[in-house]
This record gives sequence, C-alpha cells and structure tokens, in this order.
Amino acid sequence: MDNGNYYMDDNKIQLNQKLSENFSAYEFFNVKKSGSIRRHDIAKARMLCQLVLQPMRDMFGSVTITSGKRSTAFNKEIGGATYSDHLYQEGSVASDFTNKYLLKCFEFIKNFHINVVGQLIIYPDRNFIHVSLSTLKHTGECLISRAGKYEQYTKPSQLI
Repeated sequence: MDNGNYYMDDNKIQLNQKLSENFSAYEFFNVKKSGSIRRHDIAKARMLCQLVLQPMRDMFGSVTITSGKRSTAFNKEIGGATYSDHLYQEGSVASDFTNKYLLKCFEFIKNFHINVVGQLIIYPDRNFIHVSLSTLKHTGECLISRAGKYEQYTKPSQLI
C-alpha cells in the first residue's frame, strides 16, 4: 500500500476513493484486518453507503465506521461469527458503526431502509449497530443483542 492505494494482482485499488458523499473506502478496508480487497468488495461497500449509511448520515450527522470487511483470520481473532457478513462472501457486505443518536439511527434504518437490509442488529450495551445488505442468507432481519443473546426486535420499548 502506498499513498492510499492498495495493490491486488497488479491492479491498483484506491482506498481514498469516495463511496458516497461522506464515506470513503478506507473506512471499510484496513489491509491488516481486511485481507485481500477486490474491486467488487468496493462496489458492495458503495451500495451499502448509498442505500443505507449516507441517508442515515444526512439525517443524523456524523457516523463512525468501527468495522468493515474482515479477513477470516481477523474475524476469528475477534470472535466474529463463522459466516459473518463482514467476510464479504457470497454477495454479503456489512458494517458496524456508532453515532450519538444510535437508537434513532436504528429506528430510521428499520422504518425506511429495511427492504434493502439483510441484518440490522443493535448492540445497546456496546454502543454500536451492525448493518448488512440483503442476501439469500439474510433478508430484513431486525435484532437486538444483549449479553451475547439475540432477540427479534419488534418495538422501541425493547431498547430501554
């Protein structure tokens, strides 16, 4: 990697390229944590930004991406799910993020963007949201995670 570029099979992938108005590829891809980065990984991250993350940012302000693509080794090291959407396999793409209006962001995505979401999971005790685009594996799942247990989200009072 040099000057914001990542080289994969003699093809230059620019990690400083914009995925949407306020998101760049480097927020989703860390060479040490992401493993190989392919052009279609960038395209999938761009779709996630344009369909979900940018509209949310436009509404609620700054969003901090805390996790994007992960290599299998890094995912295992941090205790990620074996078939995590963060691995960007079989069409999957995922991001974890935080924002000072986390509950409002969660409700916003659920109410206005669930039709393109694979998984929407809020981790209220850890202060972040996981969101992925719809695939054959996940479509419209809306969950809450507490103490490592997942439950179906149905109403805002569950978040209190």
